[in-house]
Amino acid sequence: MGKHYSIEFKHHIVKLVLEEHWGIREAAQHFHIAAHSSVVVRLQRFEKYGINGLHRQPATARKVKMPKRKETPLCDNPQNIKALLKRIEYLEAENAILKKFKEPDEQKARQKKGTSSTR
Repeated sequence: MGKHYSIEFKHHIVKLVLEEHWGIREAAQHFHIAAHSSVVVRLQRFEKYGINGLHRQPATARKVKMPKRKETPLCDNPQNIKALLKRIEYLEAENAILKKFKEPDEQKARQKKGTSSTR
């Protein structure tokens, strides 16, 4: 978070810019204010609200609105459910077969590792 300046300090800067015709960037640089835009904001608030505009504004939490999700039925047709269950069963069987084919290769790889590390 940035620095917090007193109302008197802010008012002094505003008076220099308005009455003494200082430049906004010049005032910001002279008083070591990192962003000249904060001087611009102070001037705008002073012109709109007077000295009360220089009071620190309480931070307000901004609530992010999440878009509502549309509820779509996953599957309302019983025939589709049966077809999907059949597909799952087929894929699980295929997965089991592929694992069995992979086992001998993994055993050979483990045996090679075991013999090469004992050398």
